[in-house]
Amino acid sequence: MATSTLTINEYLQVIPNQTLPDRVVERALGYYDVSTGILAFSVTEETRDLMEAMMWDAATGYVSGGGSTLKIDNRSMSESSIQATDGDKARWKANAARLRAKWGVVDFTETNAIYDATPYWG
Repeated sequence: MATSTLTINEYLQVIPNQTLPDRVVERALGYYDVSTGILAFSVTEETRDLMEAMMWDAATGYVSGGGSTLKIDNRSMSESSIQATDGDKARWKANAARLRAKWGVVDFTETNAIYDATPYWG
C-alpha cells in the first residue's frame, strides 16, 4: 500500500485552485493540537474531518472580488481573492455540517450558546 506524503497543511487547503491563508490553517491545527507539516494521514480521521469542517466554515466568510496588482515598469503581478458565489458558500457550509454531523458534533448555529468565532476571522 502506498504511503501518502500529503501534509496536514496541504490537506486542509479544501478549495480547488485557491489557497486559504496560513493563519486560518494554523488556527485549526492549534485548536486540535496538531503540529504543522505532519503527514495528513497520521492524524485520526475524526480530527482531520473536524479540522476540514473548520476550513469549509472559514471559506464561507470570504467575499467575491477584490485582489491586488503590483506593477513594476512594464510588468505586473496580480493576486486575486477567493471567488465564491452564494451557491459555493452554501455547498461549503453543507460540507462543514456533514463532517461535524459524522462525528456527532453539534453546529454552533443550532445552539443558544455563545460561540467563539475567532478561528474564522482569517
